[in-house]
Amino acid sequence: MSRKEFMEELQVLLGELPKEEREEAIRYYESYFEEAGADQEQVVLEELGSAGRIAAQILRDYRMENGGGVYTEQGYRDAESEKQTPVRYKEENQANGATGSGVTITKKGLSGGSLVVAILIAILTFPIWISVLATAFGLLMGLFGASIGITVGFGVGGIGCIIGGVAAFAVGVFKTLTVPVVGAGLIAMGLLAFGAGCLMIAVVGGIIKLAIWVMKGLINLLGRIFHGKKEARA
Repeated sequence: MSRKEFMEELQVLLGELPKEEREEAIRYYESYFEEAGADQEQVVLEELGSAGRIAAQILRDYRMENGGGVYTEQGYRDAESEKQTPVRYKEENQANGATGSGVTITKKGLSGGSLVVAILIAILTFPIWISVLATAFGLLMGLFGASIGITVGFGVGGIGCIIGGVAAFAVGVFKTLTVPVVGAGLIAMGLLAFGAGCLMIAVVGGIIKLAIWVMKGLINLLGRIFHGKKEARA
């Protein structure tokens, strides 16, 4: 059963209540789900049980007091009998995030006091963390600049070696017709230069792949830092 189905069934079962009382009861249990959060919907449904049981409790209290009861933070309570439905988060448990089912709900965000403390700590430690950030930023920029320099240098050098190697190889082929020794030397030099150029281009490709991998890692890390999620602990 989903939250929607539970609330629809509860509304039908409370049909004999006056409209105002029925709407107040529905609002009360809607707020029950809202306080727990969407990811705790099944936990809340298990804690409440069936809509029929909840409706029977509400109708019993209402009939006993002729509609004199009211919904409080602890449930449906009457001023005289002090009776209440036993299916509600206790006020003290709400303060520490615990539910009646033994599940602790950790909510996102900071309370007002915690936020003030966090701001004060950030201000007092400003010289420390700004120095750390500046150092880290400087190192990143240095690595970025070095990687660009190496990439450009190896790229230009690799292309030059490949072009020079091809040219030396071609000249060597022609020279073997007239001066075989010189031609063979030029062919060997051309092949070496061509191989060195290919190796440099491969290094450039590796540097680019490494840079992309590092950037993805930084993006994922920042995503984890700035996108905390609400989680439940049994």
